[in-house]
Amino acid sequence: MRVPAAYGNTARWQLTAQQAVSYAVLPKAGLVVTLSGTDQTYVLTAREAGTGKVRWVSKPVKGLGEAYAPKLMVVSAGGKEFAVLWSTGKSGGDALTKAQQIYSIDVFAAEGSGQDAVPAQHLEIPMPSGGRHEVLDGGGGKLLLDSVTDKVTVVDAATGAQQTVEPKSLTAPTGCLQKPLSFR
Repeated sequence: MRVPAAYGNTARWQLTAQQAVSYAVLPKAGLVVTLSGTDQTYVLTAREAGTGKVRWVSKPVKGLGEAYAPKLMVVSAGGKEFAVLWSTGKSGGDALTKAQQIYSIDVFAAEGSGQDAVPAQHLEIPMPSGGRHEVLDGGGGKLLLDSVTDKVTVVDAATGAQQTVEPKSLTAPTGCLQKPLSFR
């Protein structure tokens, strides 16, 4: 049987479902980052895409979601790539104090190495009440904390700097179509 060269058998590796709850590809760094774990403790493992060789393994990260694993995504800024692990849930609280709903965001630089890699950024950001809560790739290394409210929090993945903006105050970049499209 003839097989295309891209599917040669010189370098193969695979993961089981238990080894990877989720994964993300960092193409510039040539890495595949996998998320694995149980009981709300998760680990990221960065492997060289071509060989499967482990480049770095994160320190265990606690997820906040009670019924689901944290979500994994990739953002790029200034030619660098970052693996971003995020979840939403409650933090703090005790018999006298109510727990606070937060976004928990851990940002790992692609160029890490070794065991127990720590995130370049660990952020815990209060969540507005109500609505849907997602972390989206805003482009240029920016994370958008979307909560379907009248404000959006923008986070710089590389520095952790945060800014809250009102969607109504945003305008289309210069050169973009400034009037609605007609499909007639």
